[in-house]
Amino acid sequence: MNRFIKIDKLFIGLLIIAKVAFSNATEVAVLTGIKVYQPWESSIDEISRDVHHKNSFSARLLFDSYENLGTEIFYQTSQVTVDSANNNKLSFSLDEIQLAAVKPWRHSNYNEYYGAGVGIARFQLNDYQHESEYDLSFSFFSGAKFGLTPKLSLLLDARVHFILLDNAAHINCQPDCNFDIKAKLWGNLSVNTGLVYRF
Repeated sequence: MNRFIKIDKLFIGLLIIAKVAFSNATEVAVLTGIKVYQPWESSIDEISRDVHHKNSFSARLLFDSYENLGTEIFYQTSQVTVDSANNNKLSFSLDEIQLAAVKPWRHSNYNEYYGAGVGIARFQLNDYQHESEYDLSFSFFSGAKFGLTPKLSLLLDARVHFILLDNAAHINCQPDCNFDIKAKLWGNLSVNTGLVYRF
């Protein structure tokens, strides 16, 4: 999954931008949800292994760039397991941070939005000595906000994420699993709910 450019530094840079931008955001949201992952097929043994969701948490900063167009910084961290040999589980964390364009539609009793984003995904194995892996990612999403108070809203959010894997995407977690992932594009669907506060 290594790239010729320093994707790990881009990931850190996006986190710094998100921290600096917080003071200029017009909305902030905290969410939790579920994810469904595309199975991994290993090129070593041609076996398709299920990828299981454990939990995920997200944060969303929205900026009203123009009247009918916004910009968001979206961060999501998830705990994931993959079936491996001998009935063991490969566990890792998946972090994604993206910069996205958002198109809102305002209604009398709720607001909906659509958008697309691009960013960085980071894989970090939990149970084995292994360096973090960084890859480019992008997403398409939609959602709706339902006002609870003038400042606070309930948010429902659905996103399709795609991660661009290197041709040599490889995870070595001896002694029980060894992956050469065949897919160059790994997808997952997340459905999230949470609260939004508008400044």
